Amino acid sequence: MELELVIEGNVFYKDKLQKCCVGICEGKITDIKKVLKGEVNLDVGDKLVLPGAIDPHVHFRDPGFPQKEDFSSGSLSAVFGGVTTVLDMPNTKPPVTTASDVAEKYLAVKGKSHIDYGLYCGLGHKTRVDRAALVAAAFKIYLGETTGDMGVDNDELLKSGLTEIIASKIPVSIHCEDPKALAGWMPPKGAPKDTIDYNKHKPEELETATIKKLAGLGLKGIHIAHISSPASIEAKPADFTCEVTPHHMFLNERMGLKAHGKMNPPLRSLSESFGLLTALLDGKIDIVASDHAPHTIEEKDQRFAEAPAGVPGVETMIPLLLMKVRKGELPIERFVKVISQRTAEIFNLPSKGRIEVGMDADIMTVDLREAIIIKANKLHSRCGWTPYESMPAVFPKRVFLRGQEVVQDWELVGDRSWGLPISRIIPKPSSNEI
Repeated sequence: MELELVIEGNVFYKDKLQKCCVGICEGKITDIKKVLKGEVNLDVGDKLVLPGAIDPHVHFRDPGFPQKEDFSSGSLSAVFGGVTTVLDMPNTKPPVTTASDVAEKYLAVKGKSHIDYGLYCGLGHKTRVDRAALVAAAFKIYLGETTGDMGVDNDELLKSGLTEIIASKIPVSIHCEDPKALAGWMPPKGAPKDTIDYNKHKPEELETATIKKLAGLGLKGIHIAHISSPASIEAKPADFTCEVTPHHMFLNERMGLKAHGKMNPPLRSLSESFGLLTALLDGKIDIVASDHAPHTIEEKDQRFAEAPAGVPGVETMIPLLLMKVRKGELPIERFVKVISQRTAEIFNLPSKGRIEVGMDADIMTVDLREAIIIKANKLHSRCGWTPYESMPAVFPKRVFLRGQEVVQDWELVGDRSWGLPISRIIPKPSSNEI
């Protein structure tokens, strides 16, 4: 079989950087050797050749909120940040809580994505887990407030739904802010006025108590979304996995971000954000996920109490981490583990996450010498702003999706129809299928 493309460079292969060639044919990695020749040969010199990132926590707002984002703009933002696969959350309009909802959403976003994507199914009273498990890439359970009002406030539904989901062997991610989990907890009087007040309004103890409540169910295989404090990491059972967001590591409550720093869980103190970064380096956190949740500038410019919670981040997640790699503060082995390898394992994506023979040829090339300053007007999310304005970062230079070049020298060259869904079956929607 003649190779269609060969990429030569400093390849992350077998858990270390090696000078070698990656041979690609029909979207798959077919050869990895010191010397290879193909129809097209790309030698990137000493630049890094890394697996494309997987972001298992994005809100592309499609369908229902096109003024904030849709799959086209969201996936465009992702691919410029080196992300080649995403899992999109179910709190859209309408919310996604049944197999039929998942199928409808697959149809709604078909042909819009620059990258591969899977869809979550939320848990609700109408959810048939056995049917939804056939089509959803993962399940999401909200134990707290969220856009779309999808919170699960029934403990019986929580336990029965979780038991069935885990038995189905489909990944399940949980937002841990259950007001009932913290005995006697009441939010402070008056609306929160800033990020410091919001941290008091929804303290870390609320998250920690919710994790302990989940642990008390005696179930295994639960994934904790956007863990926001070192105390919550210590409360997590060893058989739970967890993710951390860039905003909880790189931002804190005292940065004066106003409502542009409002998200759930809230920004914590400087010491807690530093503690999260340390925990990531120490292997106590499994993966990094962006929780990309864009809102318009006009929505975020409201009074803090009225402004919606959520920040964009899918395009800046990898560049911010690469800056840590550039500075020698994040080993390349740990970087690849938390942005692709471990994510693929947790979310059951066997063809993603590694540069190995037989895997999808999802690849980014990186020159650590070329750092830039993040500017919102250079990013691609429809929302038009970023909480990381003026921070230094390293953006991938080239990005390949299943062997197709999508980004070349920081410019788009790919087609948005190249992105494919991740699902075993995509049925036709039916009003009877719940």
